[in-house]
Amino acid sequence: MSEQAVHIATQIEQENARLTEFLSGLTAEELRAECGDHAGSTVAAVAVHLADGARQVLQWLDGASGQPGQAPMAGTEPQTHDGHDVSVAEVVELLKQSGAKSAAVVRALTDEQLGSVPPAADGISDGKTPLGEIAATMLAHQAEHVRHMMEAVDQQRRAPI
Repeated sequence: MSEQAVHIATQIEQENARLTEFLSGLTAEELRAECGDHAGSTVAAVAVHLADGARQVLQWLDGASGQPGQAPMAGTEPQTHDGHDVSVAEVVELLKQSGAKSAAVVRALTDEQLGSVPPAADGISDGKTPLGEIAATMLAHQAEHVRHMMEAVDQQRRAPI
């Protein structure tokens, strides 16, 4: 375990808590708020995108770190990006599970593993970037989605009735 790995894992836990707390507090109307995010047209669609991505990243992390693969989290896999085929509770649960597992995987990494360059993987790794930098980029990517969702909800809350 390295100091850098602990730092990244702590960031994963904090960002994931921020995301799940935000989503858990939304009304059905707020979930339908139009969102200017490339991942979806509504807050719910972006949330489903994040949950789906979190599951994919966790499976990729298992392979990139050399740790044994995780079984899919049964019963919590988003089916579409339109935000209507899964409940927010399911999305939040998947995000909580994948966030905790991702943090645990990262926390166990050594400095050598964080500095290693995993093979290219579509949408995740270019085959040139060290694992530690990829983790930081993923955190920034999630934060950008969260920013878009928060802006959409804030705009809806301020809109005249």
